[in-house]
Amino acid sequence: MIDRKTLWISGCIILALFASGLAGWVFAPTPGDAPLKQFFFVPVTGAFMWGYFLALRRMDTRGGVEQPLRAESRMIYAAPLIMGVVQALILSRVFGLDWGAPRLIMMVLGLFWVIQGNVMGKLRPGHPLGMKNPWTANDSRVWDQTHRFGGWTMVLAGLVTMALGLILTPGLPMAMAAVALVGPTILIILARSWMYWRKLHPGESSLPMNRGTLSMAVGLATLLAITGDFALEQGRSGGVIAIASLLLVLALRFFFYRRQRR
Repeated sequence: MIDRKTLWISGCIILALFASGLAGWVFAPTPGDAPLKQFFFVPVTGAFMWGYFLALRRMDTRGGVEQPLRAESRMIYAAPLIMGVVQALILSRVFGLDWGAPRLIMMVLGLFWVIQGNVMGKLRPGHPLGMKNPWTANDSRVWDQTHRFGGWTMVLAGLVTMALGLILTPGLPMAMAAVALVGPTILIILARSWMYWRKLHPGESSLPMNRGTLSMAVGLATLLAITGDFALEQGRSGGVIAIASLLLVLALRFFFYRRQRR
């Protein structure tokens, strides 16, 4: 179940993104030189991320065992708000304004990490927005320990991202630093989750095969592909890779959701 207030407010933010894109396209100083995607790429991406979180939240097979969480609402708000900052950067460049937006984006990206980390420790076992891997899927104790550790790790990554936004020169090095933080953070959380499993299940398989295994495989493949894209193409296809992976994860979640509902 999704809190209706969260649904309406976050939906209005998405509509505001599209309205700003339309206004920018209509009133741009040189509308003929500015491609349409420049104004609507961010709103479309924001709508996709918003819909992704809502779709995952709807695929809850726990039988309505808990009411919507306030922390969960912050997670749903975070994606369109960050897209709003990126949209402001794009529109400011179209109208010739310079207000240090790249640094602000790093600050907001760091804040996104902090918000997600704060939420993770509050998600109960089996929550559709939680961290899915072979070990959290098989043991609620591993889920709780992993999410508490992962929450603090993500908060730390967010604070480091904010610091880098103040220190580094805007440009590709800043973008590379932001992406470079993602991989180690994910790998550290996965390693810690495996360690919890090994401690609680001595003698059992280190890699139980379940639906969490597929989610982890998709995540690691995506991380590798995006890292390679930044190394070879400076991130030109990173957005496409990320969206494709999210769609694949959504398809897998839906498959298991329908299977469990039968």
